[in-house]
Amino acid sequence: MINTMLRNPKLLRVQSLLIACMLTTYTSAQLYRPAIGAYKTPRVQIQPTSTDYIIVKEFDDVTMTCTASGHPTPTVRWSFVAGALSRRNLDPTNPQLFIRKITRFESGRVTCRAENGIGNPSFTTKTIKVYYLDTPTFSIHPSKLEASKTSIWYENTVYLTCEVRSYPPATFIWWKNRRRIRPDKLGRDVTIRRVDPYKPEVSSVVMKIDDAKVGDYGAYKCQASIDDGRGPSIKDKSANFTYTSRIAPPEIALRNSANLVVNKGDRVHIACDVINGFPRPTITWIRKDGILPVQSEVVKKRNLLRLNNVQIKDSGTYYCVGNNNVGLPVSKSTQIIVRYIKPIVYWITPDPLQDDRQLALGSDMKMTCHADASPYSELQYSWFKLNSDAERVEVLNGIDPDISITSLDTEEVKRGFTYPEKSSRLKIQTLTRDDYGQYVCMAQLRGQKNMSVSATITITSDSAPAQIRREVSPVLVREGELAKLKCFSRGKPKPLILWRRDENMTMPSGNVEELTNDGILTIPSVSRDDAGLYTCTSARYNGFSKLRKQDYDDDVELIVLYPPTVERTSFTIRTRVDARQVVLSCNVIDASPINNLTYIWKKDGVKIATSTTSETMTLSVISPSSYATYACDVINSVGTATCVINVTGQAYAPEFLSRAEKVSFSQKSPPGTFSYLISWTQKFPGDADAVSEYRVRWRQLGGATRRDTVAGDDLAPVAWKEKQKVPYTVAYGEVITCKLDDLVSGNYEVEVTPKTNYGYGDPSSTVIQVRSERSANGIGPTLQPSKQSFFCSFDQSNICGFTQDTVTDQLNWRWNNARNQARRTPNTGPESDHSYSDVNGGYMYIEASSTRGGDIARLLTPFVYNEKSSQNCFKFFYNMRGSHIGVLRILQFSDAWQNETELWRREGEQGDSWLFARFTVSAKVPYRIIFEAEMTRDNGYEGDIAVDDVLFTSGGCPMAPTQASPQKLTSTAGNSAKSHMTFKNIDWSPVANAIYAKNNPIQTLVLVCVTGIYGVFIVFKHL
Repeated sequence: MINTMLRNPKLLRVQSLLIACMLTTYTSAQLYRPAIGAYKTPRVQIQPTSTDYIIVKEFDDVTMTCTASGHPTPTVRWSFVAGALSRRNLDPTNPQLFIRKITRFESGRVTCRAENGIGNPSFTTKTIKVYYLDTPTFSIHPSKLEASKTSIWYENTVYLTCEVRSYPPATFIWWKNRRRIRPDKLGRDVTIRRVDPYKPEVSSVVMKIDDAKVGDYGAYKCQASIDDGRGPSIKDKSANFTYTSRIAPPEIALRNSANLVVNKGDRVHIACDVINGFPRPTITWIRKDGILPVQSEVVKKRNLLRLNNVQIKDSGTYYCVGNNNVGLPVSKSTQIIVRYIKPIVYWITPDPLQDDRQLALGSDMKMTCHADASPYSELQYSWFKLNSDAERVEVLNGIDPDISITSLDTEEVKRGFTYPEKSSRLKIQTLTRDDYGQYVCMAQLRGQKNMSVSATITITSDSAPAQIRREVSPVLVREGELAKLKCFSRGKPKPLILWRRDENMTMPSGNVEELTNDGILTIPSVSRDDAGLYTCTSARYNGFSKLRKQDYDDDVELIVLYPPTVERTSFTIRTRVDARQVVLSCNVIDASPINNLTYIWKKDGVKIATSTTSETMTLSVISPSSYATYACDVINSVGTATCVINVTGQAYAPEFLSRAEKVSFSQKSPPGTFSYLISWTQKFPGDADAVSEYRVRWRQLGGATRRDTVAGDDLAPVAWKEKQKVPYTVAYGEVITCKLDDLVSGNYEVEVTPKTNYGYGDPSSTVIQVRSERSANGIGPTLQPSKQSFFCSFDQSNICGFTQDTVTDQLNWRWNNARNQARRTPNTGPESDHSYSDVNGGYMYIEASSTRGGDIARLLTPFVYNEKSSQNCFKFFYNMRGSHIGVLRILQFSDAWQNETELWRREGEQGDSWLFARFTVSAKVPYRIIFEAEMTRDNGYEGDIAVDDVLFTSGGCPMAPTQASPQKLTSTAGNSAKSHMTFKNIDWSPVANAIYAKNNPIQTLVLVCVTGIYGVFIVFKHL
């Protein structure tokens, strides 16, 4: 019984979207969440990903990995379609699926399912193909095997058949006398044809030789192969046969009888002799519909099968099979019968018109008895009547005309009741008082003194079908105690009582029914699953064959008492102050008795409410005093169950980005230390009080560094280090990034805990690996708190830590300067770089002459992260000169978003000048800018694209530039290594410093100061 708990509607504002959620008994974390901001629906793939299938060799180990992306981190689960993998004890929740020594029967499809509560789950499937190759079987089938025994002439056609089990289907090569038989060079009398049977795992090929002659004799070999060029290498396998004039099919014979009747515990021998056949046939032993008994022995030298200590279950048909690959195998069968006889059952059948009354004088009656035995051919029955001295007097046919004995050789069905075959029946016509008494039916296996059974049947005036009555119902028992269900019977002979459960359910013992002599069904340690309706009825044997028309059965109800079970024993409800209401619910899913439950509610251990009708309690407008631990005791006559509900304004645990740009980079001081950027989102920030800050703690794993150890203890653990992170905003899907400083290389445990006005919420922890960024030159994030700008003029070939995208593009950006202009296609690209306009400056460009239409080149900046601002101004110069210019795009990428966003683009020729571009980039997580150049579809060679002077500055770009009038200044610096010029009221930007700091002294300069482009854009030029 699950009741729904309603909470007040919550309004969750994300960007400009307003979503109203009515919460049930499940917390909001269990509801569907939209893919907004950093939250991403799961995507899944199975490694290796090269194809949608994986090919392995039988008995090899198989490893597959299910990788899932999305935020929050998805959980994965494996499932198996077809094949026998589901029978293995594999962990379906482990992303790495390891199958040890896979077999051919485990071929099939495996599916990995990923879900994270965002959108729909993601599925992917991979097929496992298991390659295997058995040893072929080689047989020969001549048509002229009996030619010497008849005067009729037969054409000697020979069929050489090669058959093998494999996957994929095998190919065959034929050899004769160590020389390969080539199908394209066969004579007219020889044909080779593939004849695959209906079984897909079996491949067959037949070589037919018409009118075979002496020249066709020889040593033949059939070689099977499954080398299809895709799967693993499996060694070819072959079978050999020597065809001569002496070949003959197998002939075998049994040494023993075809039917062996033995006693339990005997030792049994079955033997076969080889009569004829060339090559000499081999003998194998099989059992029909089963395997050979574990106590059996095969004596190959004597072609003997020995069964030691034979048991009844060993009865069956056994075959010896002779085979020499000439013609078809031959077999001989032996039937082993182990003697046994089971207790007699009997039925009393009164006159059909009076079958529910006493045996009436003058009516007819029958007594039928049956013993299950083997072999039936040895089974014989005898009937006796006990005299006054209790001595047996045999009852025979012909002595009393009203008494007859007959055998039922076949099954008989009368009035809805079935009498089994091999039964014996004694019939009395016109019953008299002299016929009352005790009759004995005895069954015996002929010649076996110790194999006889008997049953005594009492016939009196009181004999009547049974009447069944229950003693008490319902029966109430506490769970775990002993339960006894009782029925009693009236009737002679007193019948056995049979118990069944309602709706054909199995009994607590696991049987379909239970037979009792006293009518008492005992259930030890009863469980709630045993509750229900039980039916007691008289057994349909050892009594009357026909039940009474009424009162032949009865029902007993078993009620198992146990305390309540609640849906959830402990959970947390998060809400914010001033919420309209919160409904607390303690949902009872089971109890016995379930009526008259009592609900007692407590707040922080103090009783506040009692109810016998409702399992909910409503908190009105939420205030700080509403935050507490609430407990609900649900009580019935047997026991108590408790729900504990924590109502709090504390926040959910943060969710680390599953593929965040967890970047570490070198610090200048102290030497050998790093900083690290870690990002997360806040789970359902609107469900609790607003997060004011995060406590971020970290410590190194795997032992301490020397400076962190306690004196005399090199293995002392590293203490936690801690900082507070105050986020800009905490909205649904908003990414929050924190920088950890002064780390050394190694693994760290990082813990992030949100804090609200009502304390710290649930923490989240993860393990990070600290090392320098994996770029060409180890350059880390570019925008750091101590230096809120980054400039690259590409005047050196190390290109400032920019990297080429070697995964998705087809060509690379190249570094160039005026000294290398001859290497570039004429009439394309810039004449010189933008920074210097001379041979000293450099730039990045795309050479179009060796490309194809649609080729893409991608140049990635180092990671960019600004801890003090969510906006950066990105500026650069570009040149797109040539008649076959394609497209230049600027893209922004972060693993936190798992996609690329186009920020800017230009298409076609833009002239021979360097052109300026700028735009504002917004991000609170580390990101990269991608310069993506796409070649024109015209396949032209005049399509060079170049970029230079890339600048990042903190904050957004200015709205519009303003210009100042140029001024001419002169300065004589002599022969000093550097020229130093001082201008009042001018803030030298990193651009000016980067251009000014040159090795050659600058004599006379023109300074043009243009504000609004690079903040202060300065061009130095020799006069």
